[in-house]
This record gives sequence, C-alpha cells and structure tokens, in this order.
Amino acid sequence: KPGIIWIPKLLNFSQAQHHCEDLGGVMQKLDSVTISKNLNSLIKSCDKESYVVWSGYTKENESEYLSQTFYAEKSNWATGEPNGEELEQCITINTGSNLTLDSSCHSSKPFFCWIEEYVSFRLRNLNRNGIDEVFYFNKDLKDGEVTFFGVTQDVIEHGDNGDWELKQFAADASETILRLENKELPIGVNDWKYKETDERITLSFDRCTDEEYNCDTGDCISMNQRCNGWADCTDNSDEIDCTKVIVPTTYDKTLPPDDKNVLPGIDISVPEFLLVVNSISDTDLRIELAITLKWRD
Repeated sequence: KPGIIWIPKLLNFSQAQHHCEDLGGVMQKLDSVTISKNLNSLIKSCDKESYVVWSGYTKENESEYLSQTFYAEKSNWATGEPNGEELEQCITINTGSNLTLDSSCHSSKPFFCWIEEYVSFRLRNLNRNGIDEVFYFNKDLKDGEVTFFGVTQDVIEHGDNGDWELKQFAADASETILRLENKELPIGVNDWKYKETDERITLSFDRCTDEEYNCDTGDCISMNQRCNGWADCTDNSDEIDCTKVIVPTTYDKTLPPDDKNVLPGIDISVPEFLLVVNSISDTDLRIELAITLKWRD
C-alpha cells in the first residue's frame, strides 16, 4: 500500500531524489503535516536518537517551501539558521528537535521516500532467453536495506560484502547465483556475475512494460521514442544501434523466408483481432479480417 519509507543511506540531494524515483516513488517532502506525525517512529534499526535529513525542499523554489507555515515561521529554524545563503540551498530537518537548517545540496543526508503504489520490477536477459522474472519491492525495509522478492521465491538483496545478490531459495536454504558489484541500486542494465564462474551476463532490472523501452539507467520511455533521432533517455541509450533496415527492391513480402536464412525467432503477441462479416449467402461468405502484431527486438 502507499506510504513513507525511511532510507538511512547517506546521499546528496540529487542522488536521494533519483534513489526514490528508481524505487518507483518520490522524495517525501517534510512539512508541518508530516512532522506532526512523528517521523522518528518510521526510523528503524537506528543507532542514534535523531538524524538530520533532507526535507525535500530547496531554496531554488523559495515560494514553495515558504508557503509551508512550518518553514515560514522563524521559530521552526534552529538558532542562527538559515545562514548559508548561496552555498546552502537545500533545507534539512533535525528529526530529534524538528528544527530546520539550510545545508549544502552536495552534503550527504538520509531521507524519506513516498511510494505511491505496489511497485513491481522485471529482471530479464536482454538476449530474450533464460532469466525473466517479476520482483516486488519490499517496503518493510530490514535494517534500512532495500529488498526485492521474486514471484518464484528468488530474492535480490545486499550481501555481507555490499554487493547485490540474486538468491534462490529451496526448502530452508538459499544459494547465491548472481552478484552485482558497486551499485547503489540494481536498477537498469548491468553486468551481473555468476558466483561460481565469474562469467558475466547482461540483465535489465526495470519497471518498464512491453509497450515501453527500458533505458540502460532503468528509466522507461515510449517504444515510439526508440531510434527517433532524439535522445529521450538521459544516457542516450535509446539511440544506440539504430541502423536503418534497407529493404532490397527484390524483396517479395508474399513469399515465406528461405529456411537457410531464417534467424532465431522472437515472441509475437496478437493484442488485437478484428473480424467483420460483411455478407452471408447460401454460396458466398465475405469477411474482413484485421490482425495487429506486436513484438520486441
């Protein structure tokens, strides 16, 4: 269900925003309403009584954060705050005192995310074979760590060494199959390693549907934006390998392909099937048939 989750990782303001977006949510903005709900109750497995956290507001949009009574009242700022002027453009809150401070947006702070709905991710092999499984993000964080549970009881979680691990469970035991190193989140297209052999496999872990193109960053765009001559993905991955197909003048679409030149097949779905009967007589039946085919290559 929708709700606020506590992320104890220390990230700068921009990284924190992207972290929440990667999980399918947004950074929670802390105003007088959320403060009154005692955010400390959401902080689990803490070794401190309070934290200085990102509020979700910056001075760049001054009218927005000043419109909140909590920030407009001088009594809600810590003594001597705000004092950073141009060098401290982001707003933070001490969860112990509920007092506000201005901070550098490049400093590192924990934060809260708002997750609107039950978020599902898909782990798949880009070569269209082998791995293809749906995972669900667990909002009840264990020790502040993000965990993803697969529909086949597989789990993606942080291992003891900080790497992401894909674990398969059988009976009461688990076995690590794949590892992903040096990533804040496993989102996007990444090279995973088999634990036993160190052989690499490229997998995409994203929230995209079959109607969308998954950028290497894990972002989703319309499939119509793929190879349209304009970089719609932030990493330009939608404009890579966009060689145009040149159809020879000798091509005859009415003939089946030569068995010698047939490439490995791809899955084709038929989402729309339209049959219209125009006329029926004792000796004649006239119909119109329209089939829509969709595939991903």
